[in-house]
Amino acid sequence: MAGVGAVLKVTGTDFPPNWQEIIITMSSEGCAHVEILAAFYRAGFPISKETWYNMITRDPELREIVRYGNTLSESWWVGMGRMHVGKPPSAINTALWFINMKNRFGWSDKLDINADHR
Repeated sequence: MAGVGAVLKVTGTDFPPNWQEIIITMSSEGCAHVEILAAFYRAGFPISKETWYNMITRDPELREIVRYGNTLSESWWVGMGRMHVGKPPSAINTALWFINMKNRFGWSDKLDINADHR
């Protein structure tokens, strides 16, 4: 493992041997990319967010696994919201849940615009 602050030229071979499983498992639990990177770090494979996003753009296998992981993560969060519909307000903070969905998954408030000018 390189020391803190070391400059790394990271490739897919610099990931833990089970990197695909880590991404899929953690994404299935709703984890964010930064949590996955923390798991890589704990496994001895430090990668910065900047390097991670650069790798996603240039590595087709990583890009596909991350896309699938994003779908799994969003699904987990949607399920959390669905499971708490109709439950007491203390079961889930709906405002924070919705802000999370907007920020992480591009959700937005619906805007109805009527441009019917007569």
